[in-house]
Amino acid sequence: MQPVAKRNDPHTSWDAGESFTKHNIHYQIIAEALECCGRPVSSAELAQVCELSRFQIARRLPEMERKNLVARCDPMICSVTKRMCVRWAAVEKVVA
Repeated sequence: MQPVAKRNDPHTSWDAGESFTKHNIHYQIIAEALECCGRPVSSAELAQVCELSRFQIARRLPEMERKNLVARCDPMICSVTKRMCVRWAAVEKVVA
């Protein structure tokens, strides 16, 4: 793996780089879990199929939506929480 900051950069740059790398790993985990589910699911339902917590997933999903990596779907009753929840789906990738 490449260094996240230059050797002489301040400690804050290293912290920011590590945070960015961790978020990208979370994006990958979430995207793979969504693909496995094959249907729109809530963050709590996603947490049932991957190693991230519901709260980690819920924080990353809006970020992923802004990057067009996932799509927000209509709310529905969550099978885990038994409450109305926003559901998320993987964005289909168009191969040209």
